Amino acid sequence: MHKNYIGFTLLELLIVLIIVAIMCGIGFPAYQHLMAKVRADAAIFRLYRAIQLTRSEAIKHNAIATICPSSDQHHCIGKWQDGYLIFIDQRGDGQIDPEDKIIKIFPALQGKGSIVWKSFPKHNYLQMTPQGFPNNQNGTFYYTAAHNLYKIALIINKIGRLRIQT
Repeated sequence: MHKNYIGFTLLELLIVLIIVAIMCGIGFPAYQHLMAKVRADAAIFRLYRAIQLTRSEAIKHNAIATICPSSDQHHCIGKWQDGYLIFIDQRGDGQIDPEDKIIKIFPALQGKGSIVWKSFPKHNYLQMTPQGFPNNQNGTFYYTAAHNLYKIALIINKIGRLRIQT
């Protein structure tokens, strides 16, 4: 007697595995680009909200508020992707002094993206006045995803208007 087995042959399984591998090979680069875009959008919108918070705190405290990069969460040093903080800047010098009040600390970004702040005049911080305007500054925050897969910019003009550009 001859038994009929129900199932797949080795050849059929290999063909299916090859097709799945090809589909994964096609989809993976698109997935990487999508994830880079999602991380970039999240980083820029977090920075956008932080600048809005800086503005509102300057108005609320009737003093200059500063946002600056901070890798140690206590001083204005480091790179923007390593974290940043907002504080009430009593002297207006862009540095945290003993009499300054830290409002909020933002931790480092997840992933391998980078943020660069290019401003006029060239300072590594952004200040808001009690009237809600930048303290004679304007510039652009550039976020670049890992391996330059995606870039996005957050632009702030002299009157404090923010806009995002990809």
